[in-house]
Amino acid sequence: MTETTAPTAPTADLDLLQTAAGLAHQAGRLAADQFHGDRRRATVTDEDGVTDVERAVEESIRARLAVEAPADGVLGRLGDGEPGRSGRRWVIDPLDGVPFFAGGIPLFTLLLTCEDSHGAVAGVIVMPMQQELLYAGRGRGTRLFAGPDLALERARPSRIARREGDPVTDRVLWPEDVGGVPYKTALLATGRADAVVIAAPPPARWWTPLPLIVREADGLIADAIGDASGRGTLLACARTRHDELRGELFDQ
Repeated sequence: MTETTAPTAPTADLDLLQTAAGLAHQAGRLAADQFHGDRRRATVTDEDGVTDVERAVEESIRARLAVEAPADGVLGRLGDGEPGRSGRRWVIDPLDGVPFFAGGIPLFTLLLTCEDSHGAVAGVIVMPMQQELLYAGRGRGTRLFAGPDLALERARPSRIARREGDPVTDRVLWPEDVGGVPYKTALLATGRADAVVIAAPPPARWWTPLPLIVREADGLIADAIGDASGRGTLLACARTRHDELRGELFDQ
């Protein structure tokens, strides 16, 4: 579930981060254009259950990867593709929150991860309708860019809130709250929520970048006993508050 990051895992290359952010940003703009167009395309699926919108967004990423990283493997809604020769693999979730998209609710996200032999090395969450792009690189921290035209030099460091907590005022996002887990995680990593409670996640593409993004924002995703490799209900919050919030939220 969580990435396997050894202590000696290399820091993410800045060019790789630029590539990941650029790919995701372009795909996010396409998703936004699709949202403003015929949203019924998000309800029409092929024999594999892939919607027209997912296909269009993922194909845009794959086309650029074929040029910019032809030796890398790719995994997405459209299949595994070529295994790659570089030791790196890109994992694409072209549209998390299909029901939101189809219903005209702008809470969908797009996720892109690059993995190497140590796990996730770069991860991106795009919130197309908010014009926000949250990205993290191993050892590089998490950063937020807001705006229609990507300019990473204007991205700012993003950290999970570490304020003194109060169980009455803590901004906790529960599974039943509106929004998918990636959207809620983006709110957490940008200081707009104090914690996210995550029902046991499946081995889904949307999960892949989240531990990296949370960790690089000074956070932790772990279960009710503090195990980051746990399979039960998970809590994502500031690392320094995990024990405290676990007690407040899970021992009720």
